[in-house]
Amino acid sequence: MRAEAALRETEARFRQFAENIDQLVFIMSGDFSAALYVNPRYTTLIGAPVAELLDDPRSVMRHVHFEDVPVVNRTLPRLIARMRRLRRSEFTARIDHPSRGVRNVNVRLSPVRMEDGAIRVFGIADDVTERTRAEQEKMEQIVKQRDVLVREVHHRIKNNLQGVAGLLQQTAEARPDVADILSEAATQIHAIAQVHGLQIRSSGTLPVLGVAQGIFSTLSNMFGVEVRFEPPPPDLWRFGLPENEAVPLALVINELGTNAIKHRATRQDNIMVKVTTRPDGMEFAIENPGTLKDGFDLAQISASVSGLGLVKALLPRRGARLTVERVGAVVATRLYLFPPAIREDSI
Repeated sequence: MRAEAALRETEARFRQFAENIDQLVFIMSGDFSAALYVNPRYTTLIGAPVAELLDDPRSVMRHVHFEDVPVVNRTLPRLIARMRRLRRSEFTARIDHPSRGVRNVNVRLSPVRMEDGAIRVFGIADDVTERTRAEQEKMEQIVKQRDVLVREVHHRIKNNLQGVAGLLQQTAEARPDVADILSEAATQIHAIAQVHGLQIRSSGTLPVLGVAQGIFSTLSNMFGVEVRFEPPPPDLWRFGLPENEAVPLALVINELGTNAIKHRATRQDNIMVKVTTRPDGMEFAIENPGTLKDGFDLAQISASVSGLGLVKALLPRRGARLTVERVGAVVATRLYLFPPAIREDSI
């Protein structure tokens, strides 16, 4: 009798405590099939009567936000397994409150094995909507600060690279004996600077067209050659270069343009550049009046530090293909790009 009285007193104290705190407190069976106790905070937090959960614990799923329902359904079996192993767990889900809208609810579960061997799950839940919103705003602010810093760093790198390229070009003009080597190095540095001069999209890519247009504009100015860049269709701007491929592919495009300029039939010839869409990606077509050496075979060119050798060394193993052929009096170079070398973004 004395033990029963002590138990009743303990339960009364628990209820008095549980029913006067701001958190939702509940006790469930180990498999969540039965709700043994729920404090009045359930109505405030979820927007439903306590009796609803006591009658049918599955009724809480009616209040889970529709986007979170699949996640909760996948998580539930893992939670039950953890309760059997007496492992504490925690998760957050969104609920649709009838008067307060979408709320973020954090749930903490502590399983206990009772004297009779049954498992009881003691749970506490809080509305963490404001905390989540504050954390998200803080994270967004951190990301904005990072983006500003990254843009500033890229801007400085671009300016420094352009300064180096300018010095190389000046030296090339003063030293005709090494002009070709220095001019080639200058165009490569300008190509890398072009990558650093463009703003990275939210998807983490650089616009392929932006990179290409900047490179061909630089080549035109440096070599004094007219580059006829046919206006591309607007939908090509959706293709972006992943950061890890941006510099290698910028150098590839630069080398192909430089190669076309150097191998024109005459110094008065211009080069044509056309970019088109393909079902699997995009195509760069670079054409210059001229010929190919007898027996030219792109497959036989080995990787090197310049020209087509550099192109072959830098070309991505997946997502890129190159062809060079003579079509009448024109040498046609075609660079095909498709995922994963490029990525399609929404614009």
